[in-house]
Amino acid sequence: MNKYFQFSVLSIIVTYLLIFVGGLVRVSGAGMGCPDWPKCFGRWIPPTSLSQLPDHIDPEKFNLVLAWVEYTNRLFGALVGFVILVSCVYALIHFKGYNKVTYSISLALFLTMVEGWLGSKLVDTVLDPITITLHLLLALVIIGLIIFSSIQSFRVIEGNFEKDSRYPKYSKHIILGIMVCIIIEIIIGTEIRGGLDMGRKENPLVEGVILLKMLGPFKYMHTILGLIL
Repeated sequence: MNKYFQFSVLSIIVTYLLIFVGGLVRVSGAGMGCPDWPKCFGRWIPPTSLSQLPDHIDPEKFNLVLAWVEYTNRLFGALVGFVILVSCVYALIHFKGYNKVTYSISLALFLTMVEGWLGSKLVDTVLDPITITLHLLLALVIIGLIIFSSIQSFRVIEGNFEKDSRYPKYSKHIILGIMVCIIIEIIIGTEIRGGLDMGRKENPLVEGVILLKMLGPFKYMHTILGLIL
């Protein structure tokens, strides 16, 4: 049982790291560093020189750093999927009959596979803003399921450690409200970023500050909600 709890905690850590790495890919502009999926420029190992590019690829579209940044994100995603798979196996072995533990980690594993499929769709749609938003929200759902399963397994191992705790009745509603606000904040943030990217493609000579102003009052919602949070 302890082995599962340890792997579930490891799953939480590596999933958060993957979200962080995905953010680095986004802000560095490496989202299309590899124009195909799952390979990168038709290779399982990204090219290290122009001579390794397929004939149909324009050399001007190749950026060595961005290609490896994006591919590293994919490799780390595969590692995270493997860690969650091992966690799920341990849960099914050691927590039979504890549905809160097994169902939540099993669903997390299934959604991780869906997340990989969504990653391929990001390439197919050339970083469609809506797909990016779904990609991030699904990652948060996955990590929420893993955290829930980890806590439930700890309760099985250690007993009901919360039995003597007392909380205000309204605390549940406050936490739920904060969670909803965070999700809305994330959606607004990804949409603003997507709008900036689209604006930059359509107006490559316009400065970023001006493009941000073109988004109108919508961008202020992100700032205001952030301050409230």
